[in-house]
Amino acid sequence: MVESIWAAEGLELFRGDLSCDMGEWAALLSEDEVARAARYGDLVLRRRFVVRRGMLRWLLGSEVAFEYGEFGKPSTPGLEFSVSSSGDLAVFLLSSVGPVGVDVERIDPDFEFAGILDGVESSSEFFRAWTRREAVGKAAGTGIAEEPVGGFDVVNLDVIEGAAVGVALTANARFSRGNSVKIS
Repeated sequence: MVESIWAAEGLELFRGDLSCDMGEWAALLSEDEVARAARYGDLVLRRRFVVRRGMLRWLLGSEVAFEYGEFGKPSTPGLEFSVSSSGDLAVFLLSSVGPVGVDVERIDPDFEFAGILDGVESSSEFFRAWTRREAVGKAAGTGIAEEPVGGFDVVNLDVIEGAAVGVALTANARFSRGNSVKIS
């Protein structure tokens, strides 16, 4: 199941459940994606990949051809997108206003975060900060290990209970502060 959970001008965030059967989603994959899925030795990871990629193709159109950036970020002409998952939870951010990045992490209250990021005092605060950092790397197309170039607006969206969702977009696009979803 894929459902829209948040929207602002030119942006829409969807949530997907990766625990479902992969059969219907597998039918949407390209030959390259089927081959990539077959390389997953772990059946749970294979199912998550197939369902996540099938959901993305369902959102974008099954015939869409992906291009890949220098660091492997997929793209398609005319629409920017970003995908993230944590266990069986997936999020998909679509944008017509410029490059975007999204990251989701289930909040583990017992996670030992000390020494990983400066200035955080709780596991919830850690996961919110971490998802913002990941989202910037995804929006820039560099990943978290590289220093992104350019300015990004970054927020956490409180749209999934028990999870942190970080969203980044280019500074020329703006988040709608009038949306009913809490933006912090």
